[in-house]
Amino acid sequence: MNEGASALASGLSETKRRLLEAYLRGDAGAGGSAAIRPRPPGAPVPLSYGQQLLWLHGQLAPELPVYNEPITVHRAGPLDVEALEASLTEVVRRHEAWRTTFALMDGQPVQRVQAAPSFELPVVDLRGLPRGEREAEALRLATEDARQPFDLAQGPLLRAKLIRLDENEHRLFLPRGRRCDPNDPEEQWILVGGPTGDSSPSSSPAEPAAASPPPHDHKETRPNCTPSC
Repeated sequence: MNEGASALASGLSETKRRLLEAYLRGDAGAGGSAAIRPRPPGAPVPLSYGQQLLWLHGQLAPELPVYNEPITVHRAGPLDVEALEASLTEVVRRHEAWRTTFALMDGQPVQRVQAAPSFELPVVDLRGLPRGEREAEALRLATEDARQPFDLAQGPLLRAKLIRLDENEHRLFLPRGRRCDPNDPEEQWILVGGPTGDSSPSSSPAEPAAASPPPHDHKETRPNCTPSC
């Protein structure tokens, strides 16, 4: 142990000092596994602080979509709608957070992960409107959908609507329920460009890539997360 580490260790308890020494030797994992083990299927999970706020709001004012966060994706070029629908289905299947709901157990709210559903992608064709009116109507439809609250007891916390503006021009609207951090770049990357198998929206929808579920999924644990985060 070098001089700096020795000075640091001098103020530690015996247990912490031994852990530090093991870490510096490179065998910090000896005697135990540092891997995150998946929870048993169906096991209830307590709500994080941010999820408690979300659940409480759902009890007091379920009709107010304060926690809704819409995402818009503009697609110019050919689009295979069936492949896009299959890709969204795969996103929801692989990421438990989008199908995590809240239930009461012994009077306390807990997280429940629902089975992966087949994602339904409704398509609204606006080509019958004059070209100058299509964008305004698309915005109206997206705003109307974004104002609809999510059912925290049933899920999923993600909806989609595809607006066809022209033969090769679409807008995909994705209202989502905030899990805690509405600006989490990882969440948005997962939705608009993340690991959805090899089913590109412009590719064949025949069969999404067979991808195994991630070893563990994200659950909010940040105690300082608030509705404004």
